Amino acid sequence: MLSFITTLKIITWCNMGLDLACLVLYAIHFFCNEKHIEPLMQKLLWLSTVIHFGILASRGLYFSRHPMGNAFEAIFSFALVISILYIYIEKHINVRDTGLIVLSIAFVFRLSALLGCNFNAPASSLLDNKLFAYHSGAAIIGCASLLIASIYGFLYIVLYWKLKHSNFNRIFDRLPSLEILNEMNIHAAWYGFWFFSASLIFGMRWWKLQYGTYFSNDPKIILGFITCAVYAIGIIGHKFAGWNGKRLAYLSILGFSIILFSATIVNLLFSTIHGTSY
Repeated sequence: MLSFITTLKIITWCNMGLDLACLVLYAIHFFCNEKHIEPLMQKLLWLSTVIHFGILASRGLYFSRHPMGNAFEAIFSFALVISILYIYIEKHINVRDTGLIVLSIAFVFRLSALLGCNFNAPASSLLDNKLFAYHSGAAIIGCASLLIASIYGFLYIVLYWKLKHSNFNRIFDRLPSLEILNEMNIHAAWYGFWFFSASLIFGMRWWKLQYGTYFSNDPKIILGFITCAVYAIGIIGHKFAGWNGKRLAYLSILGFSIILFSATIVNLLFSTIHGTSY
């Protein structure tokens, strides 16, 4: 008889096939503008996302612990948040033309987790502390949301310059309007900012209990505060100064670029309390 974890791994790979079928439908919708397949691709996306959620929840229940406890679960959770937030944005704004781009990124993260991480790796002992568990969970949700905001910010800039230079092509025809891309960027950045800020607050509280101080000169913590400041400037500017469009798009790209810098260059050059995680 197959073990529970082996069965779960088989289900995970089968659901990746469902993800791939969903991507194919979104590709047909994007390149061929086949409106009649929209109900089917939405149903497949919902089904795939629910199954992925069930996989993570099952792992948490089976091991009686935080379901984002190792590298596989963290990356898989990151991809799940991308899918869930995309579903929300798609339903709220009623635009499906960016699904191929966003969901392809989620698929790549899931595939990299399955191929590059140990499916059975033990959870980090740090997650036994609830504050640290809340910190890591909020960070994953926040970073995934800010990634989506940066994608919409990038698409806004691409479309803006194509309009300015009258450079029209198929991709131009299929992208949403600048107004819709701006709204998508704002929604994703709003959620990302609050969850990312919550992760810093939980982390500071945990650090205080462990070491007696709220702050550390760890480069990732410093960059985390800079990231929050970038998005706070954008949100405040949008709410009180009417900032929109290109300015917010560049801020979203800048904010997530800092996260990428922290997750790559800082990991290579500095020793931090986060190890090789964000």
